[in-house]
Amino acid sequence: ALAEFYVAALSEEIRLSRLQQARNGYLTGSYRFGYCNGRCADCTDPNGPGYCPRAGGRNRGTDGTRVPHPVEAAAVRLMFAWYATGEYSDDDVARRLNREIFTLADGTEVRFRTKGLPGSYAPQAFDKDAVQGLLTNAVYAGYVTYAGSDEHGNRRRKPVEWFDGKHEALVSLELFRKVQTIRQNRYHRSTTL
Repeated sequence: ALAEFYVAALSEEIRLSRLQQARNGYLTGSYRFGYCNGRCADCTDPNGPGYCPRAGGRNRGTDGTRVPHPVEAAAVRLMFAWYATGEYSDDDVARRLNREIFTLADGTEVRFRTKGLPGSYAPQAFDKDAVQGLLTNAVYAGYVTYAGSDEHGNRRRKPVEWFDGKHEALVSLELFRKVQTIRQNRYHRSTTL
């Protein structure tokens, strides 16, 4: 009984901490595609040394606010722009992104790739699921969302609250909404005969 009480209390404490961080506009989690922690001098980002042109350079932020990753942010902007035309599916965007070559300021060419997760999986090519997850995330429009849990303690899949984020938006709110409208219209199935 004590162990169950402890787990329940810890779970509630974590939930409240995440909610407070969201209310304060901070992104949670160590690694979010499109952003980094800005500590370039001692970069440990999976898409850092050998990929990011700023890795090993001057720090761009240390206050806990995420800053745009120079290569990943370009990939996010391309994904939203392509999808907003209405001509591409998630799979089309993934294939096009995997073929795209990004040229850094020094002339070095790199291919876009997912961020990966240290100890779990390495950065890899994009697939339709990765693209869907990015295109439906309000983080890229400058917001922090909070989903929390329902009354039974089950984690919600969709956010119930949006807060202004302290991080820089990678796409405009108008572009984000346009993409959501296209997605809704594309995947909406009529129930009438």
